[in-house]
Amino acid sequence: RHVSSCYKLFSVLADINGAIDSCAIEGGSLAKIDSLAENEFVQSLLQVSVHSGIILGDSAWIGLSDMNEQDSWRWTDTDERVKYGLSLMWASGQPGARNGENCVDINVKGEWSDVGCHLGRPYVCEVHIEQCPQGYEPHMDQCYKFASSGMNVYDAMTDCASSGAHLATVHNVIENSYIVSKRDSKKDVWIGLIDSGDKMGFKWLNGESSTYFNWAADEPPTESGQTCTVMDTMGEWKHESCEAKNFAVCQGSGKSIPKPFRCPVGYNHFVNACYRVDPTPTNHTEAEKICEDEGANLVYIYNGYENMYLQEYLKLTTATEFWLGLTDFTLKGMFSWTRGGKLKYKNWAEAEPRL
Repeated sequence: RHVSSCYKLFSVLADINGAIDSCAIEGGSLAKIDSLAENEFVQSLLQVSVHSGIILGDSAWIGLSDMNEQDSWRWTDTDERVKYGLSLMWASGQPGARNGENCVDINVKGEWSDVGCHLGRPYVCEVHIEQCPQGYEPHMDQCYKFASSGMNVYDAMTDCASSGAHLATVHNVIENSYIVSKRDSKKDVWIGLIDSGDKMGFKWLNGESSTYFNWAADEPPTESGQTCTVMDTMGEWKHESCEAKNFAVCQGSGKSIPKPFRCPVGYNHFVNACYRVDPTPTNHTEAEKICEDEGANLVYIYNGYENMYLQEYLKLTTATEFWLGLTDFTLKGMFSWTRGGKLKYKNWAEAEPRL
């Protein structure tokens, strides 16, 4: 933590869009550097990771680019220009002002360089913790909102995501007790724990395995298929059909309400991305080309939230199978996202992948 923000350096290599999306999933954005002290702090994170061998290379993405206007360097989360005096952070001969070098990384010396946005880099995410969004209540270093209307789990996920949050994760008895103390005592509430219906068992929607449980008696059932989880009036957990109507508990890191998100015509919005289904059968290469012509890419799935949303969204179409942007073209048996990024969240069908 530095001043009013928390930072995390991710070692996985991603292009700039993959890094932006990953930070948004974490409830933050690529690091925005407003002072020399903050630059030194981010530099120190990078130095420790490089010297300990945690990351490859000696640089990482920060949230600065001139993608919208050449030579107009702005922060991706606020669209603000770089503060006066921070121009000293550019490495010698930088920015190079060459075509295609529209994004910025920071190296172990604390120097900035403009490079191609398509390149793979580690990245530094920043989460502001100064305040909770409107309608949220602070607890520890998190913010909580208790929905006052019944909805299925998919609508609950969307409601939470609209303010940059997610269905609550509960890691210990303190968090469980807090939710019990604040919620409506007459209603069950959704939390972000699902049973994927496979041998992996219950996991949080962000992909984490759960180490703390507070199941009611005879819960969970030994064979339930894909189900979701509610917390009852006593704070005990029960499995529930994801289509059932319950109140919800949203949780997020303290930060301001995100800017409104607009999708192109024909696309649907969920969290920080836009989606469109093309039901026309095609091969993987042609599907990639169709997406690229629209300035998009074949979908990649970073967590259970996104997977569950797409599962529900695709029920609206007549097709049954859809391409993902996931291949092992680079190295047989090693699947990775085509736009950059290591495969972390997995939801393979039984006996998959077949190598």
